[in-house]
Amino acid sequence: MSILTNALSGLLASRSSLVTTTNNISNANTEGYSRQRAELSDRGSQFLSGVRLGNGVGVNGISRAYTDLINAEINRNTSLQSSLTSSQQQLSRIDSIISADGAGINDAFLAFYESGQDLSVRPTDIVARNSFLSKTEALVARFNDLDRLITDTKNEGTKQISESVGFVNQLSSEIANLNKLILQSTSSDGQRPNELLDARDLAVERLAGEIEIERVIQDNGSFSIFLKNGQPLVADSTSYQIAARQNPVDPQEVQIGVQAPIAGSVEFISFGPDRLGNGKIGGLLTAQKKLDEYQNTLGLVSVRFAEEVNSAFEGGVDLDGNPGEPLLSFAGQVGFNNGFSQVTANEFNANQSVTFSSISFDSSVILPKQFEVYQKAGQLYVREKGSNVEGAIVTNDGAGNYDAGSFAFTLSGPVSDGDSFVVSPVKLGAKNLSVSIKDPYSLATSKNPALVGDNGVMLDIVGLQSAIKVYTSSGAKGSTILNAFTDLVNRVGNDKKTIDSSLMAQASVLFQSKSEKDSAVGVNLDEEAANLIKFQQSYQAASQVISVERSLFEGLLNTLR
Repeated sequence: MSILTNALSGLLASRSSLVTTTNNISNANTEGYSRQRAELSDRGSQFLSGVRLGNGVGVNGISRAYTDLINAEINRNTSLQSSLTSSQQQLSRIDSIISADGAGINDAFLAFYESGQDLSVRPTDIVARNSFLSKTEALVARFNDLDRLITDTKNEGTKQISESVGFVNQLSSEIANLNKLILQSTSSDGQRPNELLDARDLAVERLAGEIEIERVIQDNGSFSIFLKNGQPLVADSTSYQIAARQNPVDPQEVQIGVQAPIAGSVEFISFGPDRLGNGKIGGLLTAQKKLDEYQNTLGLVSVRFAEEVNSAFEGGVDLDGNPGEPLLSFAGQVGFNNGFSQVTANEFNANQSVTFSSISFDSSVILPKQFEVYQKAGQLYVREKGSNVEGAIVTNDGAGNYDAGSFAFTLSGPVSDGDSFVVSPVKLGAKNLSVSIKDPYSLATSKNPALVGDNGVMLDIVGLQSAIKVYTSSGAKGSTILNAFTDLVNRVGNDKKTIDSSLMAQASVLFQSKSEKDSAVGVNLDEEAANLIKFQQSYQAASQVISVERSLFEGLLNTLR
């Protein structure tokens, strides 16, 4: 114990505080950085000449400001915001096109009906006939374009999901490695590397943005990370990989799961989209489900439109007196392939050559849904795609004709237990819709060839504006073809507005959480500037004490000479 040792301890303590303060200032804008401070303590005293004299100050370590509760809250809010953001980005693409003034299908429908009205007034006029064909082709092109946009958006979402899965695996490995490095770098007295702790917290927050997680702090300070469904991602220094693949039943759909060794082979185990929660992946999966709904509804509207228009023209005669032909058709309309239905066999079916040889349904009552037909214990069942409940029994008349309620079908061969098919009765309608008649003379506008200028067929076409022809949901009142599409436009818009509203609210919540964290553990430059002055003065004072001690020592030496 001496003036010099006390001064030296103060000098070292002030230097540690100054270095820590300057480090805080340097990292004030570093993402994930938590404020640090030198932890100082009194080194005690000892009894000398009847009094207790202090032994100076000690530096116990460099601590980091930390609040686990706020971190957990930020992770949850980050997952939700990321989910809403990814969904919004997907739906915004559809909403911006489907509701565009002058470019949407609504305007093309109105132009079609207006040209039909004009042709009903001038049924033999070639200019009016050409105009009607032109408006029909424009309307069909809008159907094709919107379906293509939905498909492209889904494909882009699938690509993003695969990329996000790769990022999840990368972050999981990073967190596991940080767990290992933190344990290795922890000193014998429990001092842990603050920079690595910050890096781990930041990696966990980024992981939460990709997929919803649960974080558990172990006794040794390591983080264990689990998905919402309980699947582990990180345990101590070990990370577990997840995988993405195309749905074996629906190639446009992506599945998330793990590759697991089962009975000597590696098999893919799907988690199920409803069990993954929020995060970017969850938001993209939610958007994909919405896009499927839009595409099936658009397909139904196109099928009903084509059937009603064709029914009218097939009942008439053209300018040359020939029987009317359908105005519209569907690409690939050969045999079973009606051009708008899609049946996909599970790639794991026992016999890949077995499929539907025919399918039939009443498009005026069928709903825009997709179905799964599967066999279990020798019996075929049907349920909505994605449902986990037992399906309804598919009846068989004994002659190979099956009735699934919403549709009927025949099979090209026997199926086995475990076999399944996804049936999309109207999914391809908008994609494959096309105009069959190119010659204006071939338009069968007349019902009665004996009457010159008869416009009976065109009156039926114009009458479709007010005819109830489409049912888009169970128990709902029917609607006109145009109104059915308008309802779809409104549904897309409402879905987008709901997400926009939720995202705005969630952004505010996340901002508040991060503000609370910044207040609790972030660097306040005003505070650090004040600390800098304080520790500078302490350092200078300790230096002055050393100078005083030196002067006293020199004075003592001079006295002894």
